[in-house]
Amino acid sequence: MKILSLPILLFALLALSLAADAEDESEINAGDSEGESHVEKRATSCPSGWTRYGARCFLYISASYTWAQAENYCVRNQGANLPSVHSAAEYSWLQSYVYGKTRQYPTIWLGGSDAEQERMWFWSDGSRLSYNSWCSGMPRTSTSLNCIIMNASSCRCWYDYPCGSRLPFVCAKKL
Repeated sequence: MKILSLPILLFALLALSLAADAEDESEINAGDSEGESHVEKRATSCPSGWTRYGARCFLYISASYTWAQAENYCVRNQGANLPSVHSAAEYSWLQSYVYGKTRQYPTIWLGGSDAEQERMWFWSDGSRLSYNSWCSGMPRTSTSLNCIIMNASSCRCWYDYPCGSRLPFVCAKKL
């Protein structure tokens, strides 16, 4: 009887072991499906009040802030940056967008700066500054003119400008 009990006992242990493995596997798979529910989906439209152009959304802010305050406002309050400009078509659209909001071409901040190193211009959103629309004689080599404004002069081109000046601005964010 003892000899017969041993195989039955071994069989029972094997069955319990297989059942435990199957239960662990189902818990792991259930955990995987839970993880999938946390995958973020990218927005395909702009938030209310924003305007889409290409793969970005834009929001005009009429309040006048310094360049740093404006960038900070965009980052902290809107999850955005001051706008970068990558083509003549994009610049023309941005001018039209601001005109549509104000019925004029006000001087506003762009996201460009050379405050870190003179004549090393960069966009605050981290993108490469490859396109520009500088006015004649710009940018100047002055350690006090470190931020880019648009719609400067009658040409509505870019100037390097004192970052501590207060101007309206646009926030831009990727979709």
